Amino acid sequence: MIGKAFRFLIPKLFVIASLVLAFWIGDVTLKEMDRGKRIQEEIASLRAEAQKTQKENTVLREKIQYFQTDDFKTQEARTKLNYQSENERAVVIKSGVADDAAKTQEIVPVEPKAQDFSPNYEKWLKQFFAA
Repeated sequence: MIGKAFRFLIPKLFVIASLVLAFWIGDVTLKEMDRGKRIQEEIASLRAEAQKTQKENTVLREKIQYFQTDDFKTQEARTKLNYQSENERAVVIKSGVADDAAKTQEIVPVEPKAQDFSPNYEKWLKQFFAA
């Protein structure tokens, strides 16, 4: 009798063990698929970030190249240091003058101020103690 019951129990245990094993394999497979999907999403976001950084680097390289040109240096000297070339004259144009009147008026060049070549300490003394 024990042998007969044991014969019926072995196939049922085998089926139950097979189902448990199948569910476990399915669970592991789904977890791996989810993990792979998250990794692919992270790779895509990192690639997008890398492209953005490369574009920023390209823009910065172009700015650096422009900042190293003589045109930029000359423009900065003109705006920040009031630099003028030898044969260059500053011209004052009054705003609000009609176009026809502006064409008939004579443009008067402005002479540059004489530069003071005295040492800095003398300039400061003049600035603070001049009457």
